[in-house]
Amino acid sequence: MTKDYIKAYIKYFSVQTGGAPRQEKLSWAIQETLSEQDLQLFFLLPFSGSTNYEKLNKKALRKGFSQTAFEESLQRLHAEGFLISYDGKKERVYKRAFVSFTVEQQVRRRKGTPVGAAYGEFWEGLADLTSNMPSKTPYFRVTPVEGSIKTAVMTEVVPVNVEIADAREVLPIDVISEMVRKEPLIGVSECYCRLAKENRGDGVCDHIRETCFTFNELAQTLIETGLARQIDADEAVEILRKTEADGLIHNVDNCEGHLKALCNCCSCCCPAIQSYKKGIRNVNSASRFVAVMDEELCTNCGMCVVVCPVEAITEGDAFPVFEHDGCIGCGHCVTRCPEGAIRMELRAELPKIPATNDRLWSTIRREAVVTMVKEKVLGKR
Repeated sequence: MTKDYIKAYIKYFSVQTGGAPRQEKLSWAIQETLSEQDLQLFFLLPFSGSTNYEKLNKKALRKGFSQTAFEESLQRLHAEGFLISYDGKKERVYKRAFVSFTVEQQVRRRKGTPVGAAYGEFWEGLADLTSNMPSKTPYFRVTPVEGSIKTAVMTEVVPVNVEIADAREVLPIDVISEMVRKEPLIGVSECYCRLAKENRGDGVCDHIRETCFTFNELAQTLIETGLARQIDADEAVEILRKTEADGLIHNVDNCEGHLKALCNCCSCCCPAIQSYKKGIRNVNSASRFVAVMDEELCTNCGMCVVVCPVEAITEGDAFPVFEHDGCIGCGHCVTRCPEGAIRMELRAELPKIPATNDRLWSTIRREAVVTMVKEKVLGKR
């Protein structure tokens, strides 16, 4: 394969992430995964948005593809996670996969292989890149464990399926089980962060593995390629409860409207959580809540210090010390406190949440392009 296509793909990657770590290994892994013909077809897909089979086929034939070659490359790009394909409102559509999505699928598909190890090392390197990302809007958002917000703001349990008018109260976007139940198609896969760690040879994470959810179009593309299994809402909620018992953090698309992805993250493997711990705020947004302690009820047992996944609670002389800026708002300290001394309160400044997934990613793309143009004008790129 000529290096031009590899360089083009890495440049495309860098536009979205602000760089590409460990490029030599990434280049090798891509060459082991796709042919030059496959990458040619990838770049015939629109930079943004989707296309249909007929338009893509005509474009490929004009570029010299045979019909057989087109079909083979289209199938391979889909199977390897370089494109997303699903049934739209009127027809089947095809679009470029966001590069992190592609790496996730390669970590799953190539587990236990040298190629899988290369993708796993690349995934680890993304944690160091997050501070250089050219966009400012976080693409993930934490939602608290439900047991922690039943008494937040209000004193009674929040009724399920009841509209809440006051935006400063618990909202449907805070209740993960209700968010999941409204999605018509649900897929679940192994956690790619834990698999990446294992692929790299960095040991095995002890947390449960089948914890990554996709919905609707993303679920369809992964179910069809064997990288996710279809489940119903009841099984999804059952898995969510297991992740809460395991101390994992619910991380969803940072938007209202329909979900596309829901991860249940551990701080030992997840680059997004690791970036938050470093003070970086353009990847992961905290939930709308923050943990607050009642000193009159606290016995300083230290349980909250132990269970905090981001080390935002530390031991103090008389009481634990809560660092509110570092609190990701997951609520685990609330549900694990034996004295009921911790509660969740709405943050003084509520994070802005885009209305839809499309608006979220159009904002991220626009911010990335503007930042990179500015840096190029200033000679920084």
